[in-house]
Amino acid sequence: MTELTALEQALPTFTGKETTAQRLDALEGAVHELLDTLRYTLQNLGAENFNGAALSRMLGPIYLRIRDAEGDLASIAVDAQSIESRVES
Repeated sequence: MTELTALEQALPTFTGKETTAQRLDALEGAVHELLDTLRYTLQNLGAENFNGAALSRMLGPIYLRIRDAEGDLASIAVDAQSIESRVES
């Protein structure tokens, strides 16, 4: 399991004496560590990680309104129970 302190780790530093292969190996290792940390973080992200206002915005319905050059309006509202669409000319 990856520790969250890995997020604070910097990319490897180089002295200039490394070969290209050594640099690539070091960078590849750092990328793998960062991906592991990201996977761990996303898999353990839950409602307890957000304050009430942020959680409400994330779980609330999604609204989209588009008006074209002629003034026609299309709107969509999506939530866990329904999808509503409307077109006005």
